[in-house]
Amino acid sequence: MLVAVLTTLLVFLLLMARLRPEQVSYQVGDTATHTIKANRATAYTDDQATQQLRDEAAAAVPMQYTRDADAPARAVETVHDIFLQTRDVRNDPNLTDRMTALRDHLDIQLSDASRGLLLEATPRALQRVEGLAADEVRQAMERPIHGTGEELSKAQTALAERAKTLGLSQSYQRLLVEIEQLALQPNWVYNPETTAAKRAEAERSVAEVRRQLQPGDIVIARDEKVTERHMAMFTALGLMQPSVDILQALSLLGVLVLLMAATMLFIRRFANEVWADDQLFLVICVTLIVVAGLFGLSRGMTWFEAFGISVVSAAGIFLSLAARPIAGSACAIFLGSLVSLASPISEAHLLLTATLAALLASHYVRARESRSSTIARAAILTAVTNVLLTLLNAYVFGFLVSGKELGFIGVGGFLAAIVAAGVISGIERPLGLTTSLRLLELQNPNEPLLKRLLTEAPGSYQSSVMVANIAEPAAAAVGADPILTRTACMYHDIGKLKRSYFFVENQFGAENPHERLSPHLSALVLMSHVKEGQELAAEMRLPPIVGSVIAQHHGTSLVSFMYQRAQAEATNGEQVRESDYRYPGPKPQTKENAIIMLADTVEAAARTLEEPTRPRIEALVDRLVEARIADGQLDESPLTFKDITIVKESFVNTLAGMFHQRLAYPSEAPRHATPAPAPEPESEPEEAERVRIAD
Repeated sequence: MLVAVLTTLLVFLLLMARLRPEQVSYQVGDTATHTIKANRATAYTDDQATQQLRDEAAAAVPMQYTRDADAPARAVETVHDIFLQTRDVRNDPNLTDRMTALRDHLDIQLSDASRGLLLEATPRALQRVEGLAADEVRQAMERPIHGTGEELSKAQTALAERAKTLGLSQSYQRLLVEIEQLALQPNWVYNPETTAAKRAEAERSVAEVRRQLQPGDIVIARDEKVTERHMAMFTALGLMQPSVDILQALSLLGVLVLLMAATMLFIRRFANEVWADDQLFLVICVTLIVVAGLFGLSRGMTWFEAFGISVVSAAGIFLSLAARPIAGSACAIFLGSLVSLASPISEAHLLLTATLAALLASHYVRARESRSSTIARAAILTAVTNVLLTLLNAYVFGFLVSGKELGFIGVGGFLAAIVAAGVISGIERPLGLTTSLRLLELQNPNEPLLKRLLTEAPGSYQSSVMVANIAEPAAAAVGADPILTRTACMYHDIGKLKRSYFFVENQFGAENPHERLSPHLSALVLMSHVKEGQELAAEMRLPPIVGSVIAQHHGTSLVSFMYQRAQAEATNGEQVRESDYRYPGPKPQTKENAIIMLADTVEAAARTLEEPTRPRIEALVDRLVEARIADGQLDESPLTFKDITIVKESFVNTLAGMFHQRLAYPSEAPRHATPAPAPEPESEPEEAERVRIAD
């Protein structure tokens, strides 16, 4: 539990880099040195677009005017003032230069022709022109004239057109128009304060332009000039002053805790042997940490998706090799989630692709051939599968994937299996890991111990092969590990190498040394092969799980043949202790070890059958297995009654297949180590014990 908690925290810390965005120090006008993408979804205010809209709204507000109520009176007064000044000049007898005097008296300047006409006209003409000018100006001022040149110009033009209809001569018509146009003035005056207020109100009514950024969106491309808009995006993403969102960090931690809890529950429920093995569980946790670390280091990588899929594929294969395919399956969702959590894009297709890639890759390693063949097959399958998954998800989620990216994914999948196998090869011996590939290699007859067993104890070697042939299909039938079972069978009797001639299968008709030994000493010699096998396994650095079979394949069973012989030879009330004739144990702790114990017992006894018909084989197997159960040898194994029934049926099928072509020749000599009467059905399987003088 502590290891799981620490793993979760370490993975969280390694993924925290995703939550902390990269820092940028650009200013407006700088040139971007690299492409920056959004690491998360956010919204920002586009100030430039907002200001443009506000300027447009302000410009759409027309200039505001205030009505000048006094303007009509001033205009009419201007007309009357012209004529008043004209009369004053005309009536002044002291003036010699009336043209100049009139010019100086007028507030507005008339042309020389108009001044001359005013000075020369008759009083009646002046009176008429004055009246017409005042009336026309008064009427014109009743209509709105804003302080723009266009409206004033239109009003002046209208007066000129109107003058043509009044029946005046050309000279008086020009005089009237000039006076009217000079007297005419705007009656609506531009109000800058009101205009500014209206335009400010229009600007305020324009909402800020908010734009959305999605994970993976390009904020700024390489060599692009930094603008205000870019600065707004940098600020919204927290790139100017990077900091971690506490709520987002806690959410990430919560997700990782739930992922770890789900993975642990899955392993405990469906791979209890992995759960019970502290070393394997530690390997799983370290793998998750390493994967998270690789994703942290690859942050911002151009081909992150291809890299992530390849890494989780390698992790799935590694866990399948280090433990079992079920371990890789258990971690597949966790591994796929790590890719998605570490990616700045965090898209659903990446989570689905990575999870399926890890799940499938963990089942591609099925050790049945050499290490190189197994890895080559896994590499090809992983490469093809990862490319296919990417293509399928591309169509499902509607995104484009380039041929170059598919190439990276394919090559990455191929290398994933090779890298995983390389890592396993480098750590399996130092860490004492027992991988399926290592077990497969140990089955090679050229392995030092097997080669010695074949040459120094050939009978024991052949017996081990028979036990393996019986036990392997039974292990597969009940869900145990058939590769481990077969490998363990080949090594379970290596302790017989030390004194091989004391075991009947290696005597080949020679004198039996047990005939010269006491029953107790014979029992000690027979039982010693367990301890000596353990010592030899440790010396040769066999995997511990194989060494455990050597210690457990007899459990605490009784060497009954020697025990009964000791009882028969006891004199003067000598007490024979049963404990002196029992193996030291322990009893089988796993399905594989329990099956090997039963297969070893059955194989030894099956050699005593004169006519190995199926009914006799069934009776023998049933009797031997029930005897082991009655003796309590399976009490500590996880085999259920259903498993035992399946194991017995498998034993019978295998033995029947072995013996069905055997021909019984009349001259065939019995292979019994020690003659003895046929056992009663209810008795202890003494036929097994007689042969097990070799065991």
